[in-house]
Parts: sequence; structure tokens; C-alpha cells
Amino acid sequence: PTFLDLLSLDMPDHLEGQSLLPLIGGDRSGFDKRGVFMRGTHGNVPEFGMRYDHYKWIYSLEPNTYQLYDLVADPLERHDLAGGDVDRELIEARRQISVWLATGTGLLEGIDELDTATKARLRSIGYF
Repeated sequence: PTFLDLLSLDMPDHLEGQSLLPLIGGDRSGFDKRGVFMRGTHGNVPEFGMRYDHYKWIYSLEPNTYQLYDLVADPLERHDLAGGDVDRELIEARRQISVWLATGTGLLEGIDELDTATKARLRSIGYF
């Protein structure tokens, strides 16, 4: 949608999404808050997180805890807000991590090497 908007072309009905040009220009109106999910490890403990607006939730499997950081006020993530008075909207956002994990998406393992057929398919569409 963003590229079509840049070219002043109409968006076909079968496509989903919306142009990000207004957002790039600084206009956040009309954009709902959507979480961006991530996964990683802290030591050997798997962690899952979600960036929501200017907040970041982190869920650690062991010991089954959540952390919350305000990335504007605390970009180095030193002050965990999860134990305090948390806005209802942020609590709902945190629940999305559970939904994401329930789908199995966050638990998928990465791969170190692609097989030859997959590389060939990716090369045919412009990768590599």
C-alpha cells in the first residue's frame, strides 16, 4: 500500500494493509496500536516480547515473569514497571503475547542452513 500510494495508484481490493506515508510524515492518526513481537534468550532462558507504542513487554519462561519498560522515559530498560499501576490497555497488550505463544509462532526454531531447493526458489524471486 505504501508503494502504491507513493505512485498515486489505487490499491486493489484483494490487498490488505494501509499506506504508511502519513505515519512517515508524522501523522499517527488513523493508525491503531499494534504489537510487534520478538523472541530471544537471556542467558539460556527463552524470552518473548512485544513492543507496543513506546512500551516493551518482556516475558521470561523461567521464572514465568513479565517485565514492562517505557522506552521513551527509560530507553536502557532499567526500571521495570510491571509491578506497579499498569494501564488497562497495556495489560490487554500483554495478553497478546500469550495468544502469540499459543499459536506456536513464537516457539518456532530458527534454521542455520537452507536446503538447495529452498535456495533455488529464493534465488528465482530475487534473493541471494
